[in-house]
Amino acid sequence: MTDTDLVLMQKIKHAWEPDILEAVGETPIPAEFVAALIANESGGHVDAVRFERNVFAELGEVLLGWRKAYAPAGIQHPLGRVELLDYIEPAGVSDFADCLDRLAELATSRGLTQIMGWHAVEMSRIMPGPQLTPTFYLHFTGELLTYFANHYTLDLGKDFEPLLRTWNSGKPDGATFDPHYVANGLRRMDLYRSIQSGH
Repeated sequence: MTDTDLVLMQKIKHAWEPDILEAVGETPIPAEFVAALIANESGGHVDAVRFERNVFAELGEVLLGWRKAYAPAGIQHPLGRVELLDYIEPAGVSDFADCLDRLAELATSRGLTQIMGWHAVEMSRIMPGPQLTPTFYLHFTGELLTYFANHYTLDLGKDFEPLLRTWNSGKPDGATFDPHYVANGLRRMDLYRSIQSGH
């Protein structure tokens, strides 16, 4: 345990506990798991944004017809050109720069748990962007975790290591970008739990 981690989890609890509890609601997802995701992904910074150039390029290749579909690990279904165009160039939007901005948004992760924009297309949600609230992203986090659990037959109440790996890599046995991602998440879960219990 480090003092830095303890301070971080206390900060997340103080700022986001009511929103986390509302988001997990009646699900079996423990609040400490979502709190650990927040710590791992954004450090509690609600305005965290990360543009992924490789994702932007792959989505662009689908739109150009150079790639059949965008299909990263764990996705519900491959995203084809027509489905992406519904988001990139909806009715009333034909300005080239605006379409590029919308494509960039699908290649950007946002919010406390850094949800990639293309998940909106995958799960038939509204176009992502800075206008969406932290509450929206936390509820979406619960929906995505539930999808991953069903897709990979994972228990939301106990399979925390594979769930952390899936959130970061798309599959339960995937390599995380940060080799310490899972260990950090499990440690931060324990810290949040101890803060909740007052120990």
